[in-house]
Amino acid sequence: MANSYELDSDQPHYNWDNAREARLEIDPGDTVIFNTRDSGDRFFTIDSTSEDAARREPFKGHPLTGPVYVRGAAPGDVLVVEIMEMDLAEKFGWTAIRPGRGLLPEEEVPATYLQIWDLSDKKFARMKQRDNVAIPVAPFPGIMGNALAEPGEH
Repeated sequence: MANSYELDSDQPHYNWDNAREARLEIDPGDTVIFNTRDSGDRFFTIDSTSEDAARREPFKGHPLTGPVYVRGAAPGDVLVVEIMEMDLAEKFGWTAIRPGRGLLPEEEVPATYLQIWDLSDKKFARMKQRDNVAIPVAPFPGIMGNALAEPGEH
């Protein structure tokens, strides 16, 4: 009989490491609800500004929830993960652009910019500063994976 579990996001880790102790052990077929953090690790709020984005510390990695050990799984096995549903954890989202980060040339992005999005209706991301801009919400899982066979942090 399959079991259901839930993991909170209160103990994130920021890299893959096969020495990290599993927070949860499950059997194949079990269901896990993962509560996750945004890629900014809860740094931004609905009231954050571009000045806040400029003050943000250097990126230390994406906050990850887990790890989960699947009983019976062995190195080289293929794990099939079915994402059954996704829900928004917050009523806002954000987009940040910082000079020298990403693919945009620094001369085209001379200053840090932060856009806060209103997600309260869970259907559209609405620009906080412009009510007439609304983009359909299509959440994605972000970072998922397994620790590498090689020891150490990856």
